[in-house]
Amino acid sequence: MDKARKLYIKALNKYEEGYIDKAIDICEEIISMDIKNRACINLKGLLYYFKGDLQSASSLWKLNYEVNNDEVAKKYLQGIKHDEERLSLYISAVGFLQQMKFNDALSLLMKCKESDYNCINVDNAIATCYIKLGRSKEAARYVNNALKLDKSNDAALENRRKLVKLGATRKEIKINSFKKAAFLCLGIILVTIGIFLRKPIIDKVKNNGIMINSSVNTEKVNSAANKDYINEDDKKELEIIKDSVEGASENSGIINEGTKVTETGIKVAENVETESKAATEKSKKKEVSSKDSKNTEENVNKKSKLDESFSYKNIESYLYNKDFDNIYEYAVKWKDADLDANNRAMLDRSEEILKKEGVKYFYSKGRDYLKINADYDKAINCLSKAYAYGKDTYLSQHIVYLMGVAYESKRDSQKAINYYAEYDSNFSNGIYIKEVLYRLTLLYRDVDLSKARQYGEKLIKNYPNSEYSNSIIKSIINS
Repeated sequence: MDKARKLYIKALNKYEEGYIDKAIDICEEIISMDIKNRACINLKGLLYYFKGDLQSASSLWKLNYEVNNDEVAKKYLQGIKHDEERLSLYISAVGFLQQMKFNDALSLLMKCKESDYNCINVDNAIATCYIKLGRSKEAARYVNNALKLDKSNDAALENRRKLVKLGATRKEIKINSFKKAAFLCLGIILVTIGIFLRKPIIDKVKNNGIMINSSVNTEKVNSAANKDYINEDDKKELEIIKDSVEGASENSGIINEGTKVTETGIKVAENVETESKAATEKSKKKEVSSKDSKNTEENVNKKSKLDESFSYKNIESYLYNKDFDNIYEYAVKWKDADLDANNRAMLDRSEEILKKEGVKYFYSKGRDYLKINADYDKAINCLSKAYAYGKDTYLSQHIVYLMGVAYESKRDSQKAINYYAEYDSNFSNGIYIKEVLYRLTLLYRDVDLSKARQYGEKLIKNYPNSEYSNSIIKSIINS
């Protein structure tokens, strides 16, 4: 028996014993010896597939198909787009779990179970839900499933410890070696002959990959001490945003056939209507000031979508009626204009009411555009206005977070990264920080691997027990 064959059997044995990472390492050794070892390449891809690392799995199958003309690998690649949708479902489910909406989380996780993709993380999340619901027997089943594939998995071991504390018997949490052996034998046969049994692919799930969670540890939420962890305003907004984004997920269908999941293929946005009108007006004024004609400059300064000149009465009426849209237009247009004392005082009043009440108005409007019809352009337009005046309000972190969400939904990865990075910089203990670090890790993976690792390590270090600190993040760190 040649060395490659011996190593292949060793990899299968490690997999059978529940040492999935060691099995992957052995597969890598085999591939370095023989890049045409189709069975080994497919096996390594499947192991990554179980761990939830779709990029690594797809890269291996693509290699196997292009170099070795492997038809099995081709079939795997054809089904990947459906698994990308399941990744979105999983992420949304984790958000529900963090919000202690365990039944909602289970509903999404059970859809994820229609495939073996990401099965370790999915089983861990399902087990956690059942533990929180007090359903120990069901939880034990999924803990065992996870440990069958990865006996050293931290999340599964933690869930097993919790089950023991809850009184679960050794029999309930013992891995069934017979079932494991039967599963493995089937896997060996199928991998060897080049056909791997995959569960039926569900119809395309309309979900845009937006997910919301609270950085509050579940145990902290359950404790009275957590009352001061998040203020009441933030709690209220968190709950509203959760519903808003889930509504957007149902309506958007953002991940569909022919598109990759956001972290591997977000398109650059085109003509996003988010640039501040103030910048536009300033640009116009600069162009005019460069000319020598004083009359031309005066004429341009008089132009306005609302009036040919500053109207004290109009803006007074807008203030009285709290017409924030027109107040904003006036405030932006005339912010840098040379006004007399009365008009300047009126403009100051306009900016003050925008900060006190307008921010909430534009924020809520933008949030609702995500919820009702997933209109990301309009959402960004409104949120941009809230962002301009909301820096010192309690809504600031919610605005920055939703700006990142909206741009990511539009496939504008760079702008999404910018807002997520701003969130990490300014709200390092914010209620969305775990999810933000998770998304930054995924978004940076194909852009700047060192930064992806940096954010992944920060997530693992600061929140080791979070569902976001999973094998996907660990595989990026170790890549």
